[in-house]
Amino acid sequence: MYKQIMQVYTPPKPAPLPADFEEFFATLTEKEKELHYLATEKLGSSYFIQWTHMYRDWSKAKADKAKAEKAVNVVKADKAVKAKET
Repeated sequence: MYKQIMQVYTPPKPAPLPADFEEFFATLTEKEKELHYLATEKLGSSYFIQWTHMYRDWSKAKADKAKAEKAVNVVKADKAVKAKET
C-alpha cells in the first residue's frame, strides 16, 4: 500500500577553510600535512582546521609579527617627522 522511498545518505560537506589556509598550509612540515589529511579523512565535517592548536599558534604568530612590523613602521615615521622638523 505505502510505497517506501529509499533515501540515499549524503555525507555533510567538509568544514569551510579559513581565508589564509593556503599560506598556513605552505608552512607545515610533511608530518603536519599528513596529520591534516588524516584528520580530514577520519573526522570529515567535524574537523575545523581553524580550531587546531597548530593553526591557532601559527595565526597568533602571524598577528604578532604584523603588529611588530606596524610598530617599527610607526617608529620610522616618527623619526622621519622629527628629522624634517630639525
